Parts: sequence; C-alpha cells; structure tokens
Amino acid sequence: MVMRVNKDNETVLDVALRHRRSCVGRLLVQLCPELLVRVGEYGETESALFLAVQGHLRDVVLLILETSPTCAFRGFSGMTALHAAVINSREEEEEGIVKILIERRPNMAKEVDSLGRTPLHYAALKGDHDTVQLILRTDASVAYILDKDGLSALHLAALSGHVDIMERLVQSCACIWELRDENGRNALHVAAIAGRAKIVKSILQMPKLVGLLNERDREGNTPLHLAAASKEYAIITILARDKRVDKYAVNKDFHTAYDKYLLTGNEISLRDAKARFLLVGPGLLRYQQRAGVYIEGKLKQPKSEAKTGQATDSVKRFPDFHVVIATLIATVTFAAAITLPGGLKPDPPVQGLANFVHKAAFRVFVIADSLSFLLSSTAIGLEFYAAVHYARRPGLVLLTLNLTAVAIVGMGIAFACALHVVLVRSMPLVLSVYVIGTLLFCFVHLYSYVDPRRKFPFSHFRNFLFRWGVL
Repeated sequence: MVMRVNKDNETVLDVALRHRRSCVGRLLVQLCPELLVRVGEYGETESALFLAVQGHLRDVVLLILETSPTCAFRGFSGMTALHAAVINSREEEEEGIVKILIERRPNMAKEVDSLGRTPLHYAALKGDHDTVQLILRTDASVAYILDKDGLSALHLAALSGHVDIMERLVQSCACIWELRDENGRNALHVAAIAGRAKIVKSILQMPKLVGLLNERDREGNTPLHLAAASKEYAIITILARDKRVDKYAVNKDFHTAYDKYLLTGNEISLRDAKARFLLVGPGLLRYQQRAGVYIEGKLKQPKSEAKTGQATDSVKRFPDFHVVIATLIATVTFAAAITLPGGLKPDPPVQGLANFVHKAAFRVFVIADSLSFLLSSTAIGLEFYAAVHYARRPGLVLLTLNLTAVAIVGMGIAFACALHVVLVRSMPLVLSVYVIGTLLFCFVHLYSYVDPRRKFPFSHFRNFLFRWGVL
C-alpha cells in the first residue's frame, strides 16, 4: 500500500513531504526505505530528498541520508537537493542543511541543473560567503565549471557585486581569472557592464591582474569600451583615470571607448561632460564621420541661407524673460534710490541730506544701486532697439543678458550695503548677510563654469576640475 501512487504519480511520502509533514515523513522513511530511491513526477521529477530540502525539513533530510546514502537527489529543472538548499538558504537552519548535504553527498557539488549551473554559481550570485567557502573546501575545481552561457561562479560574483566572494574564489583557484563566457568576456568585462564599481576597484588593486584591464572580448571591446557603451559613469571614471588602461584601444569596428560613448546618444549633464573629458582621444572613425557630415552640410547649403538660419536659431534660443527681469531690477533700484536707507535729515541747513552720507557702506550702496539701475535701463533700451533692427538681435540679446546679469549682482551688493547701514550696531547680522550673499554669488558663478552647456573659456575651468578629481 505504501508504494502505491496517486493520479499524479506521487507516493504517500511525496505528498507528506510536499505538505511539510515532518512526523509523517520520518515515519514513512523508517517503514519503507524503498521510497527513497524512487523518483516521482510532479511537473518534473522530484526526489524525496529534494522535497525535504525544499520544505526546510532538516530532521527528515538527516534521516533520509542516514537511511539511504545512495538515495535519489534530483528535483525539477535538473536541480539537485544541494541546489535547493543553497537557493532557499535562510538563517542557521538552512546553512546546516547545506553543510549536511556537502558532507554526506560531496558529489552533488559538481552536479549542474538544466542551465548548466552548479550550487556554487547560485551561492556566488547570492553572496553566500559561508556556502562558497564550504564548497571550495570540499572541491575547489567546481569553480572552473561554466554554465550554458559560459559564465563561471566568478562571473556571477562580479555581476552581483560581491567582492568578498570574488576574493575567496581567487584565493582558492589561481587561474580562475582566465575564464571567459561565450562572448569572450572575463569578470572585469562583466563588472564594467553591470556598473559594479567596488569589483572594478578591487581588481585594479591586484597587481597580478593587470592583464585584465585591456583584454578584449570577441568583438574587440575592452572593459572601458563596455562601460562607455553602457554609460556606467562610475566605471568610466575609475578606468579612464587609471594610467594602465589604454583609452585609445580600438575594437573590431575601429571604435575607441570615446567613439562607443558618442554612439549612445547625447546627454546634457555634468557627468556627461566629465565622461567626454576622461574618454576623449583620437576617435578617428567618429571624427571622420562627423567631418563628412559637416563638409556635406556646408557644401549643400547656400551661405546666405546658413547665416539666416543661424540668426533665427540664435534668436529662438533666447526668450524674452530677461527683459522682464531687467524691468524689475530698474523698478527696484529706482525705488531704493528714492527711499534711501536711514532716511533724510529733517532740519536745515542740511535738510534733505542723507543721514548716513558719510558712511562707506552707504556710498557703496549709492554706487551699486546707480550702476544696477543704469545697466538694467540700458538692457531695456537695447531690447527695444533690437525689436526694430531684427537682424542684429542675436548679438544684442547676448549683450542685454550680460548687462542684466551684472545689474543683478549690483542690486545684491546694494541690498547688502543697505542692511549694513541700518544694522550697523548688530554686526553678527551684517556679517551673516555678507556671508550668505557671497556664498550665493560664488555658487551661481561656479555653476556657470561647470555647466556642461558652456563652452570656452568655461570648459577649460571645468576640465581642470575633472583632471584633478574635484568633480
């Protein structure tokens, strides 16, 4: 009766273990050990040992291994009981099951599933250091087994960013770095694509692995090529700043890493500008293509149309919001000049004279306020002039923008000096105003230099910061 199966071809032991009935399972194992060598069917084949491991039944696992040392251990998708123990490992109980299986059935460590992966593959992918160490102590040659995609446990450790697993594998298997996947990629290639900065840094710190830095895959791509193509900015920064990395290496399509980066598309950001600066090199093929497009465009477009088009585009790039800003500045500075800080003297013979006219801060206020008013008024006048002379508008718009920017700075100085005049007896407040104003000015001014859309001379300052690692 115990050996009979149901319509799903399951024995009573299979059903008990699938529903995690530990007591029933132990009783059946003791009564009928023959059930342990039988493999039933549940979608795919699953052994009693596999079901016990999958159900976290540690006591049943021990009893099965003691009762039948040669029992079946396969499950679905070609996995073994050790695969299930590693994948489902949790806390100390499952770690105990893994240890039990390896000690009692060490041959399972080399068994592969339907994807060609060993239990070590999954332990490396999960970052299970104890299991990796246990398997390597049992049989270190398992680390050299590749799955159907050509990936080793080292590839998966690099892919998932587990530095400790990678170091442990290297210690146990000195030649494991030579393993490549079906695309000819080593662990550094995989880490570069996945954006695992810690893995890349760890590899760079190992002198014996210098050869990996410029190794090519089947398409001739180095790790820097792949990082550039994937736009992994952290990896690009790490590799491009290492003098041992050949930034000018070309793949089978004659692309450098810089070429690969440009082919991914444009992006206006500081990290994009940084990547371009770090990767820039000959880029011969990309320059050849861009030169061809430039020459063809110049030869086909009449000169008059080109100039008209450039003027129109320049005008469209600058909206009229700066005119509104200039008008507001002129209004505010005019009002500040009428209502001077500190007020006026009421008594003759100095009636109408400013109370703080002899203070240096007040004089700076007057100069800054006047300058701001004049510049903003000039910007408004030039805008009216540009409306009449439309052909000159692009140049005039740039001029009005610069005048408005200087007027903003003058207005800020005037504001700080006005507060200085009226708060002269509270120096901490005055100093706080100056500090805040200075920091804000420096921030805005610095941003104009690091803005990736700004060209010469701002790009030189930005590249200087990139070169020394400030940005």
